Amino acid sequence: MKFVLVFFVLILLFLPSYSQPSITPVIVPLYQTRGNLRVPSVFRVTLNGLNANATYRFYNRSVNAVNDGATSNGIGNPIFCNASGFFSTTTPSLSTSGTYDSFTTNASGSATIWMALETNTNQRYNAGRGIAHRVMLNNGAGGTSVATRLTTIGGTDSIRNLIFGTSTVPSNYNGTGLRGVLPPTGSGSARDFIFFYNNVSGTGRPLVGTYIESEGYANGNSPPTFYTNFVQGVNRAFGTCVPNFDTIRRVEVRSFTNGSIIRYFKDADGLWPGGANLRSPNGGNNTIRVLTSVDFATSLQVTSGGTIPNGGTKNFGTQLVGSYTNITFTITNTSPGNSPLTFNSITGPHASNFTYIGTTPTVIDGFDGVNTASVTFTVRFTPSATGLRTASLSFTSLDTTSSTFTINLTGIGESYSTGVTRSGSGTWTPSFPLDPNTDNKRPADMTFTGSDTPDSARVSYASIAPIPYLNPFPYGVKRIWNIVQYGGTNWTTNLVLRFTPTQDPYNNRFTPLNIARSTDGGLTWVMYDTNLTAVQNGNAWEVTIPNVTEFSYWAMGNGPILPVELTNFIANSVYRGVSLQWTTVSEIHNLGFSILRQEVGNTANFHTYFVPSLAESGNSTTELTYHFLDRENLVSGTIYEYHLYEVDIDGSQRLLRSVQVHYHEKTLPTAFGLLEVYPNPFNSTTKVKVLVGEPSFTTVALYNLQGQLVKNIYSGHLDSEEVEFTIDGTTLSSGVYMLRASRNGIATQQKVVLLR
Repeated sequence: MKFVLVFFVLILLFLPSYSQPSITPVIVPLYQTRGNLRVPSVFRVTLNGLNANATYRFYNRSVNAVNDGATSNGIGNPIFCNASGFFSTTTPSLSTSGTYDSFTTNASGSATIWMALETNTNQRYNAGRGIAHRVMLNNGAGGTSVATRLTTIGGTDSIRNLIFGTSTVPSNYNGTGLRGVLPPTGSGSARDFIFFYNNVSGTGRPLVGTYIESEGYANGNSPPTFYTNFVQGVNRAFGTCVPNFDTIRRVEVRSFTNGSIIRYFKDADGLWPGGANLRSPNGGNNTIRVLTSVDFATSLQVTSGGTIPNGGTKNFGTQLVGSYTNITFTITNTSPGNSPLTFNSITGPHASNFTYIGTTPTVIDGFDGVNTASVTFTVRFTPSATGLRTASLSFTSLDTTSSTFTINLTGIGESYSTGVTRSGSGTWTPSFPLDPNTDNKRPADMTFTGSDTPDSARVSYASIAPIPYLNPFPYGVKRIWNIVQYGGTNWTTNLVLRFTPTQDPYNNRFTPLNIARSTDGGLTWVMYDTNLTAVQNGNAWEVTIPNVTEFSYWAMGNGPILPVELTNFIANSVYRGVSLQWTTVSEIHNLGFSILRQEVGNTANFHTYFVPSLAESGNSTTELTYHFLDRENLVSGTIYEYHLYEVDIDGSQRLLRSVQVHYHEKTLPTAFGLLEVYPNPFNSTTKVKVLVGEPSFTTVALYNLQGQLVKNIYSGHLDSEEVEFTIDGTTLSSGVYMLRASRNGIATQQKVVLLR
């Protein structure tokens, strides 16, 4: 007996193994449309356990997920999706050409294919009833009868039937028509597929899915009017029915070829920017929803001390060779419906001079209507030679009008001198080339002494200081030196620095001089020495710094080191004034800012203003942005120059930056509406500007997304003007609100986001 058991076990071990045919859903929506008005429904499945490299005939239909037996071929009209074109049949079979489609399995006996279906009025398709997709296959060897039936998920995970209607009660399973036309670039084409999700991440099963027109098949079985008039035969158009009891937050386009995501669009609250309310839409077949080009547009904001337009230039300034300057960029997708932005490597004639520092940007997701999507990264400029150095960084979107966004990068490498190389120890003086800005004198002199002197040294210098905020002395000598030594660890030198009177317009040379030193490329400075004397030597003036034991950046001037680091100062002509904006990255003992406004060519006509520091106790190491609106006695057509001064706590003032603006008075539009909400999102309070085209009774109020009033901001008469109100959100919960202004039956609204 034992021998017989062993014998049978051995037989089982050496018998070939066969897997049973099966079906695995890849993308199967939760709902499809039935009844007299029908739109196509699509799904994607993988068929496994079939014969390898075999060609199978098939057709697909629907079965009741509970009542239809295993041998039922179901009901519905299959729409076959293949590379030659889409076609349909009302009488599917495996024996007559045109009533079936075919596919070929791979070496593992599997195939992943798209399928589509039109329903009918059979009771299996009653609203809310659960159904499943069933695929009928031949034997894979030219057979004309059904050999295998494979069925997708059923039971509680089945597909539910929708009908066009206006009930929002889920048990009625009513739906609303939705249509749109995709952009012509990068957003799919005819025969690709489009799915609609109730979440922004595209997880789980989509609500519904269909194909993108014009795929070559004319829907002839009772399509709704909106599909016939606006979708059928329109290139890149789509139409479907979405449930009234859910929210569309993501639209996803997938490839006919391999099912991959081509592009997606999203809006977290379902109130799409083009005006489509896809939160429990409840419009049936009459009041359909339309996704427009606004919903599929890409709106970008690129900042680095100010907005940078596409193809704009970011200038790193005049730099010292051997040094570097970092500029930080923030890229933000500011419109819903964006596919991700993909960053490219830095390219151009001098790309090696510009590199990403820290995290290299790769992909930035789109704005979902509530949560702003952005990425911040830093580019470093390290010039390798004299003269203009150029490159560009770019990132690619699938936007119709601008598929690639480019920022041009430029920087200037200054002239420099390289010392001779020597070995050994003892005393030596580097033989630098002469400084062309002096009368045959070197920009710096040094005599190394010690037991281990450097092998070589290099002096880099700028005739004009680099980016203005890198100069620690606003009225100092306009030359900065960078000295690098190679080798040597035990040495000392008296360092002589030279400059010319033209580099000293504020006459520092006649007063005791202070020396500042930077070890991070000029970003931060410390006082190194004070009360040094400048001595004239021919056309040059010399300052000797004794007993130097290490090198770095050097600068000289009067007074203390600049306590404020400024990254930008921008002036723009706006309605009824000039808007000023500036940003600091650090402040020390800063009382605030004094603004001097002068007319160009008429310095006698001036105004002054004071803006207090936003830094606590005048000190800050984080980025602070200031806004000031000048509306005082401005004359249209005049060029104004604004000078920004830092006011120290001790009362001293230092000029930071100057900017000019050509002011043109902007006329007040006759329209009515919300101009801007800033900041948005906001933490506790924000401000809103309302434009009132003509005198009227006006209300401004805040509503939740259910349309309920949560705060009345203003209610009363307003004259024709621009009016600003403050929204106090300290008593409100975090979330998305609708700010609405209305008068005489006209209303305008805007989303605002409160973040705690």
